[in-house]
Amino acid sequence: MTIVINEGDNHFDGRSSSAAIDKPTLSSRSRWPGRTVLPALIGIALGCAVGFLATVKLGHPAPWSFTAGVAILTLIVTTLSVIPGALWAAHQDPVAVLRIS
Repeated sequence: MTIVINEGDNHFDGRSSSAAIDKPTLSSRSRWPGRTVLPALIGIALGCAVGFLATVKLGHPAPWSFTAGVAILTLIVTTLSVIPGALWAAHQDPVAVLRIS
């Protein structure tokens, strides 16, 4: 979506005051599952599958409720672990962060 402001106004020095602003859409800004949840889901699936197959091979398979509980707990901890870093980054000055000393 593009918004045009003051189309056609010209200043005495030849520059135009019209400004086109590209407004990001909600879908481009919120990218679920994101950079943390998707790798966590992949790791959970692989870890649960390998762990379950290993316990089956040893002759003592873990109950499905235990495997599901570990998967859910891992997903919750992984998702909550990104909150402190996101809060810290949200309160930083972007110019200061990008400045090279």
